[in-house]
Amino acid sequence: MSKTVRNLALFGGTIIVLSFVVFVVNQTARVVQLASAFDPRAGQVVLAGLVGTYAVLVAVPVFMVIRLPRPLVPPESRDGPEYLAHLERLRARLRLNPYHAIKNLEGEAACCKVGLAPPERSSRFRCAVFPPLAKGGLGGWSRHDQSQGLPHCLFHFGG
Repeated sequence: MSKTVRNLALFGGTIIVLSFVVFVVNQTARVVQLASAFDPRAGQVVLAGLVGTYAVLVAVPVFMVIRLPRPLVPPESRDGPEYLAHLERLRARLRLNPYHAIKNLEGEAACCKVGLAPPERSSRFRCAVFPPLAKGGLGGWSRHDQSQGLPHCLFHFGG
């Protein structure tokens, strides 16, 4: 992306955020003024409640982003102990994921299911997990037989 487009996007984003902040402050002041018309203490309670709500609405996403784990960066080469250590870290992270359906993360089947090439045949074996296209021949791709225990995997054998 060019620097000019990036600067325009930053400027436009800043304008939008500032406009939203001015709108929220204006509406908060109006609601607090309305509550103060009934009772001055009610205006203070409404102001405290709205400021607390805004603080939670800003703090929760920030806290969630801060808690995200660092990305796993694969090594440059698929050969050697660094790559095997990377696969182990990936398996450990996937085991902790409650939304991940694969329980056994060992061997070629697991590598295929998570979209990885197994380390022992990484130069000759490629795998992609994309069920909508797993209907048959796609050029050099073919569907792997489900009877072998690897459903929805596409294999390509070659150099």
